[in-house]
Amino acid sequence: MNSPAAVPELDRRLYPHSWVFALIKALPQMLPLLIAGGFLGKADSLMVRGIIVSAIFVMIIVFQIIASRITRWSIANQAVFVRTGIFDKDTKIIPFNRIQNVKLTQNVLHRVFGVARVELESAGSKKPEATFDVLRYNDARALSDLIQSRGKVSADGMPVVEEIKGDVLLHMPIGELIRFGFVSNRGMIVLAAAFAATMQFMDDFWDTFTGFLIKHFDFSNQVDRIVHLSTPMLIAFAVSLIALVIVFVRLLSIVLAFWTHYNFTLTEQPRRLQTERGLFARWHDAIVKSRIQSFRIKEGIWHRLVNRQTVDVDTLSGSDGAMNEDGTAKKQSNHLLPVATPQRAAQIIEHLAQGLEIDGRAWQRIETKNFARLFVGQLLTLIPAVVGTQVMLRFIPQMQSWVNQPIYFSAIGIWLLSCIISAAYQVRFHAYSLDSNSFAVRRGWLSRKWHFAEIRRAHVVSLQQRPVDRWFNTATLTMDTPGAARGVLKMPLLPYPRAVELRDAITGELNRSIQS
Repeated sequence: MNSPAAVPELDRRLYPHSWVFALIKALPQMLPLLIAGGFLGKADSLMVRGIIVSAIFVMIIVFQIIASRITRWSIANQAVFVRTGIFDKDTKIIPFNRIQNVKLTQNVLHRVFGVARVELESAGSKKPEATFDVLRYNDARALSDLIQSRGKVSADGMPVVEEIKGDVLLHMPIGELIRFGFVSNRGMIVLAAAFAATMQFMDDFWDTFTGFLIKHFDFSNQVDRIVHLSTPMLIAFAVSLIALVIVFVRLLSIVLAFWTHYNFTLTEQPRRLQTERGLFARWHDAIVKSRIQSFRIKEGIWHRLVNRQTVDVDTLSGSDGAMNEDGTAKKQSNHLLPVATPQRAAQIIEHLAQGLEIDGRAWQRIETKNFARLFVGQLLTLIPAVVGTQVMLRFIPQMQSWVNQPIYFSAIGIWLLSCIISAAYQVRFHAYSLDSNSFAVRRGWLSRKWHFAEIRRAHVVSLQQRPVDRWFNTATLTMDTPGAARGVLKMPLLPYPRAVELRDAITGELNRSIQS
C-alpha cells in the first residue's frame, strides 16, 4: 500500500516590508526610551539630544529589519515550521492536525499594502501557536486553505488547496447594521474611555474646561438658575438633557457599528463558523463548531424596541485567561449573531446544536416568596443614591433649595416603585428548563438573558449556599462548561431539595451521554 504523498517543501519569508508594521507596533513600547533620550544632556545641547534620539530610532529600525528577514516559515511533512530569533534561534513545528483555526486580520494599513496578520490557534493553548506579522494576503489565504484542507496533495506531490465552500447563515445589510448600532452600547463605552483617558493623562483638562465655562458662559449663575427652576421646568430640563445624551450615544454607536461590523457575514463551513466584517479594517474570525460550549441570548430594552436579539457563544478558546503571543490579554469578540430576529436566532442555534430546543421549552419559574429577597436587594441600591445626594450638597450648596422638598421625595418614591416592579418582574421571568439534552436558565427583566448548554458539554455540576441561602433553605445550582467562567450556567433561589434533584438529574443525563 502506497503512503500518501507528502506536501512538498515550501519555504517563505515574511512580507519584505513587514519591518514597517513591526516598527509601528513597537513604537508605543519604545516611546518612553525615545523621550528619555530626547531630554538627556543640558538644555542647550539640542544637537546632542537629536543625535541620541536618531541613534535609538535607527537601532530600532535595524533590529526590526533583521528580525523580519530572519523569520521564516515553511511547510513540509504535514506541518508548519516557524523559525524566529536573532540571537536565540527558535524553531517551532506545528502539525496540521493540531491547528484548530487560522485567523486573518487586516487593519487599514494592511489593506493598503495587500497584506494580513495571521494567527495559528490550537486546541490546548491559551495563546496562538504562531503569529505572522505580516504575510502577503494571497500567501495568507493559501496557507489558511492548505491547513484547513489538512495538506492534501495530488498524485504528483503538488498541494491540493480545496475551495472550502460554506453556507451563509447571516448577512447584515445596512438596515440591520443600523439596528445593531442602535442596540449596542459601544458609544457609551467610548465616551467612558475618553473621560477616563482625560482624567488619567490630562490632569488640567477639566480645570481648563470648567474655567472656560465659568469665563464665557457664567457657569455658576447658570447652575444657580437651574436649581431654582420650578419643579415642572426642572423635570423638563432633566428629561431634555437625558434625551440629548441618549441620542448622541446612539448615533455614536451606529457610527462605530459601521466601522467594526460593516458587511458582517456569518458562513458555516464543514468544521467551523467563519465571520468577516469591517469597513476599512477587515476582521476574519472563526469558531470551531466542536468547541462551542454554550449559547447566550441577550435582549435589552433597545433590542425589544426593534424586535432583535444578540447571540454570543462560549468556546474553549474564549477563556478570560486567554493570552496573545506577546503576553497581553486576548481580546476577541464572542458575537455569533450581532443582531437577529428572535425567530432567526432560534433557527441558527438549533441548527448548530442539534437537539437543543429554543422555542417551546417548559420553563419552571422561581417561587413567588422570593419577591421579598429580590425587593430588599433592589432597595439596597437606594442607599448610595441618598448618601451621594448628601455629599453633593457639600459641593453644590444651591441644591439645598430642592433637597428634602417634594421633588426629592418624589424621586425616592419613583425609585421605590421601580424596585417593586423590578422584583415582581424578576419573580415572573427568572426560570430554568431541563430536558434530556440540555439545561437552560433565564434571568433579568428590563435586560433579559437566556443561557443554553447541552448536558454533554457539562464539566462540573454543583450547589452553592451562601449564609442567606441557608437561612431560607435555598441554593444556587451551577453547571460549568469547560473553557471560561462566562460559560457557567447559574440558577439561584432554588429550594434546596429541588436543587439537589436537578443536580442529580443533570449528572445522570451526563453519565448516560458519556456511556453512549
